[in-house]
Amino acid sequence: MIVADLDLARASQTTQELQKKWPDTCYAFLQLDVSEPDSVSEKIADIADRFGQIDILVNNAGIAPAKVPLAQLAKAQWEKTLDVNLMGSVNCTIAAALAMRAKKQGVIVSLS
Repeated sequence: MIVADLDLARASQTTQELQKKWPDTCYAFLQLDVSEPDSVSEKIADIADRFGQIDILVNNAGIAPAKVPLAQLAKAQWEKTLDVNLMGSVNCTIAAALAMRAKKQGVIVSLS
């Protein structure tokens, strides 16, 4: 299982927590900005090459905009939220689907 997060320390912490619950699973973690399509494509291709395939992708990245009324959010806040919450899932899905298609198998789960 590979845990990806923009915050590398948080990815490491999540990996450690998972390892305590499921110690027989192999884990790795990496830093990834899901809003950057080229970076996502590169990392997922590297993962597929290193491990031979990608069996499952779980899209679970998300950020929450500032705690202000929606009408008061700046355009930049809306754009960043959409880049991570929507396009991040799209970027990861496209990259993982390409790797999965090569092996003719795989599952993609998107959480919101």
